[in-house]
Formats: sequence, structure tokens, C-alpha cells
Amino acid sequence: MKHSQTGALLDVPLGFGWTTLFFGFFPALFRGDLKNALIMFVLAIFTGGFSNLIMCFFYNKMYVNDLVSNGWMPANQASSNTLRMKGITFMDVNTNSPIQNQQPLVSPSQNFANIVCNVCQRKFDSQAHLDNHIMSSDLHKKNMEKQVRQDWKNG
Repeated sequence: MKHSQTGALLDVPLGFGWTTLFFGFFPALFRGDLKNALIMFVLAIFTGGFSNLIMCFFYNKMYVNDLVSNGWMPANQASSNTLRMKGITFMDVNTNSPIQNQQPLVSPSQNFANIVCNVCQRKFDSQAHLDNHIMSSDLHKKNMEKQVRQDWKNG
């Protein structure tokens, strides 16, 4: 991820949190994520550590959502696609971002009847239907994974 104001880069984990499973709130503490570390510490006290079994499924997504709310954004199109696949929403406020230099998910058009998902090459009758497709379509997720793999192979 890239900070929108400073340009600093940060590699963030997504998915299952093995470190959270084994070390509880310490990974959050070492990342400087004091809010979530405190939440996990309090939960661990009240549940006798059982909460670590639950938090390992959620913590990494919570951490990335907090980063996004603090001005971090995907560093490139592949990162953007990966975050969208994980259900993490963000706004690209930097007009010089490499994300905007890539092919957009929606074809620009004056006629809103031509709303198209460029990943799946499907046409939608409204922006809401396209947004729903992006967030919940298995076809879209498979096509995004295929695109990310292809982008990774091409460098």
C-alpha cells in the first residue's frame, strides 16, 4: 500500500492471520496498531485467549481497513484488484495514481446505459448493478484472480 500524502510504501498481509493465531495481540502491537491491539488484549482477557482463534480470521482485514481510512491506498493495479476481491473499499484521491493510469473497471461513457465491467466484459444497466457484480460475483472474482496472475507473470 502507498500513503496518499507521503508516498511511503507498506507491505500488508491479507487473509488468515497466522501470527495473530499464535501470538494474539502482539502482531498488532508491533505494527503500531494500538487500537486493535487493545481490543484484542481485552477480548483475550475476557475469553481466556479463545478470542485469538476468532480474531485470526478478521484482524488483517481490520488492519487494512484502518490503513485505508488513514490515507493509505493500493500502490498499483494488482494491489487494487486484490483489495477489491477481499471486499476492502477505498477511494483513489490522487489523480496521478498508477491505478488511474490502468484500464478502469467501468468504461467511461456519456450514456449510462453502457456501464461495462472491463474485467468480465459484461454490460450492466446501472452503476448499482455493476457495484453488486464487483462485490459478490464469483465470475468477477475468478476473472480478477486470472488477471492478477497474468499481470504477475508479465511483471
